[in-house]
Amino acid sequence: MDASADGGATPSCSQVASSVPASEIPAYMPVAQVVGACSATDIADYVLACDSPSATSPDCENWFASAPAACQSCLVGPAVGGDPGTPTGQGGIWLDATGANIGANVPGCLDKEGMSSCAAAYQSLVQCFYSAGCAQCADQKSYDGCQTAVTAKGGACETYLTSAQSACSANSADGGLLASGGACSTDQQVISVICGNGSGDGG
Repeated sequence: MDASADGGATPSCSQVASSVPASEIPAYMPVAQVVGACSATDIADYVLACDSPSATSPDCENWFASAPAACQSCLVGPAVGGDPGTPTGQGGIWLDATGANIGANVPGCLDKEGMSSCAAAYQSLVQCFYSAGCAQCADQKSYDGCQTAVTAKGGACETYLTSAQSACSANSADGGLLASGGACSTDQQVISVICGNGSGDGG
């Protein structure tokens, strides 16, 4: 995999950026948690319709057309610039530097579970992945390869990886928040912490 974008070309999955401007790595902003905004069914239905391998744009639009307003508001989070405004990325949905949906707000979950340092470092690392070109990957295998390229020695995201490994080591280990079964390990659990019952059990 080529480790540098060619002559200022837009970074892509197969031709990643050799560096990422700091302006493309939004700082973590504390999540706006609203416990009880979404039921367990609301969360499960949202993940299936909008944030799963089988999700489609029409299914996601249909979910937003019929879901409870309080749940929608918590997922989208605060906005600036009028009505409806531009989401700030502080809801249950995680946004990249362009405002595109990355998935569930994992940094927000980490923060609410008492791991603010890990939240900030994890946010920066994943934002770097997306800005470096990994957002263009069509499948998990390609995305994994892109991550490897941008975090290699001298890669665009190497320093962010080092910071995240240091700040999040306990959360990535067995029993940690990001490990299998951890409170922030799946989209449904993340949204549960931020907009559900606050426990990370998917409810």
